[in-house]
Amino acid sequence: MPKHWSGTDDAGAGLVALMAPTDSTLSPRMFCALSMHIESRMPWKLRKKHAAHDEVQALKLKFLDLAVQLDPAPEEFERVLVEAALEEPTDGPARGVVTDILLDWEMVRANPRAAMWMLDQSAAPPEERKRPRRARDAPDE
Repeated sequence: MPKHWSGTDDAGAGLVALMAPTDSTLSPRMFCALSMHIESRMPWKLRKKHAAHDEVQALKLKFLDLAVQLDPAPEEFERVLVEAALEEPTDGPARGVVTDILLDWEMVRANPRAAMWMLDQSAAPPEERKRPRRARDAPDE
């Protein structure tokens, strides 16, 4: 567990409770809950709105939330996501999102450091990103 995890962060207070206390690996449910929490803390609002990106982001959060609710076993996780993608009216973006989620899932399963990174990212205070100054914004000399 990250040393700065207090379990008092309102948005993520229940995340640690989702992990089995004797298991050091992430379940699909925990992986999806952490992914949702990390996604919700990213500074997307600093970027200009992009409708296609927003739709894909909403689809990703929808699939992650579904997996949290269904709590599939690791061997059922892919099937659950693929079936959800097939139920979408436009399957192209849905397949892309499912592929992205499954690639992240496989990375976390293959590398315990990736799971610890996810835990650390979900526990760390949100970053305030500053927009880089452009040359035209520099004061006149």
